[in-house]
Amino acid sequence: MAQYMFIELRYLKPVLIWMVYTLFAIGIFCVLWSVLPERKLYDWYSSDNNFVDEFEWDNIYMTIILLLSAILNCLVILLTTFVRRICTK
Repeated sequence: MAQYMFIELRYLKPVLIWMVYTLFAIGIFCVLWSVLPERKLYDWYSSDNNFVDEFEWDNIYMTIILLLSAILNCLVILLTTFVRRICTK
């Protein structure tokens, strides 16, 4: 077994995989932050709830982006796991 500074590489593999998934989550969040139309979402949300305060809207918008990025990151993890299982058969 290959060892590096008393740590076996087989123990580092899951850590590196989750670091890549974390980078995917950060990338998805940044893309959603730059792509989502904030004004249209605000108009849609405020049409049902009348007036929305600016600070309240910032929290709502951040929650929307975080939830979408978490869902998309879960889909990326499931897709890569599915592809890896198919390729190893």
